[in-house]
Amino acid sequence: MSHPSLDEVLTCPTLPSLPAVAMQVIDLTGDPDVHLPKLAQVIQNDQALSSKILKTVNSSYYGLSKPCPTISRALAYLGLSTVKALALGFSLIDVTKKSDAGLDLTEYWRRGLYTAATARQISMTTKSCDPEEIFLSALMQDIGMLALHHSMGSSYGELIQSTEGMHNRLAKVEMETLGFDHAQVGAELGLKWRFPESLVTPIRFHHTNQTDLSQCESMIKVILLANEVTDVINTLEQSDLDELCRSAEAFFQLPQPEVEALVKQSVDDALDLAKTMGVSIGAPPSAINDILAQAEDAKIMHQIQMEQQALNLRQQNTELTQQTVTDALTKVGNRKHFDVTLQQHFNNVSQIGSVGVILSDVDKFKSFNDTLGHQAGDEVLIEL
Repeated sequence: MSHPSLDEVLTCPTLPSLPAVAMQVIDLTGDPDVHLPKLAQVIQNDQALSSKILKTVNSSYYGLSKPCPTISRALAYLGLSTVKALALGFSLIDVTKKSDAGLDLTEYWRRGLYTAATARQISMTTKSCDPEEIFLSALMQDIGMLALHHSMGSSYGELIQSTEGMHNRLAKVEMETLGFDHAQVGAELGLKWRFPESLVTPIRFHHTNQTDLSQCESMIKVILLANEVTDVINTLEQSDLDELCRSAEAFFQLPQPEVEALVKQSVDDALDLAKTMGVSIGAPPSAINDILAQAEDAKIMHQIQMEQQALNLRQQNTELTQQTVTDALTKVGNRKHFDVTLQQHFNNVSQIGSVGVILSDVDKFKSFNDTLGHQAGDEVLIEL
C-alpha cells in the first residue's frame, strides 16, 4: 500500500482549517503592542466563542474571586496568554468536531486535556515557562493525527490499532511506516496556521526524550513530563509511575510526593476542563487512587528496607570493631585492647586514686598440649 508524503498530508484538500476568528487572534497576539480592546472586540464578535471562554474563565479551574462578565475583563483578570489559549483551544475543538475523518474524539481529547492540564500545573509549579503557552501546545500536540486521518482514511486507523492502545508507540510505528510521525505533521500544521515557533516546538518534540538545547528546552521537558503523567493515568501501571518519578526528578527535581499530588490534581483539572469546554473524555480512572496507594506502600517498604540495611550495617561495623580488640580464641580483650584500656586508667589515675594490674600464668600449661593435644590446650585457655 502506498502512503502519502508529509507534503501531501499538509495539502490534503479535506483538511480542516482554523476559524477566521482564530486566525485574527493569532495575528493580533503576534504583535507585542497589541491593542487589548481590539482583541476583545474580535473575540466578542463571535458570540459562541466569547460565551465559551467566559464560561471557562468563571469555572473552578481558574478560581476567580468574583465573576468575570466580559472578555475585556477576562484580559484584565487573567492576561493575554490565558484568553489567547482559550480562544485557540475552543477553535481546535470546533475543528475536530467538524472533522469526519473517523477520529476517536473521546480518546483524542482525553489525552489532550489530561496533558494540557498537567503541563499547565507543572509550569506553574516549576516556573519554567508560560503556563498558558504550554497549555495550548499540549492541547494541540496530536493535531497531526487529525491531518493523517483526513489524508489516509481507514489505513491510518489500522496503523493506530497496531499499537494496541499504547499511544507512546504510535510515533515509532508512524516513522517506520510513513517516514514521519504525527508530531512532525502537527508542528508543520501549526506553522501553516501561523502559530508562533514557541508553541510549535513542544508539539514537534512531544514524542522524543532527547532534544538539542534551545530556548524552548523547558517547554519540551514540561510537555514530555505531562505526557508521562497522562500515561500513568491511562495505563495505571506501577512501572509507568516509577518512570514518571525518575523523569520528574531528572527534569525539575520534583520529589515523589509532589509527583503523586500532580497526578491527582491533573485528573480533577481535566474533568473540570472537559465539562466547561464541552468535550467528552470518558469516565475518570477509578483505580488511580489504588496505584498511588501502592506507590506509597512501596515507598514505605523501601524505607523500612533501607533502615534495616542501615541497622545490619551498624551491627556488622560493631562486630568488626569488636573483632579488632578481641582475642579470636578466648573472646577476651587482646593486646591492643589491653594497651588502650591500661592507658585510659593511667590517664584517669588522679580521679580513681590508684591502678592495679594482676598478672596471671598457668603452671605446666605445656603438658596439656603435649599429652592431650593443642585442641585440649585451647579448651583449657577458654575455660580459664
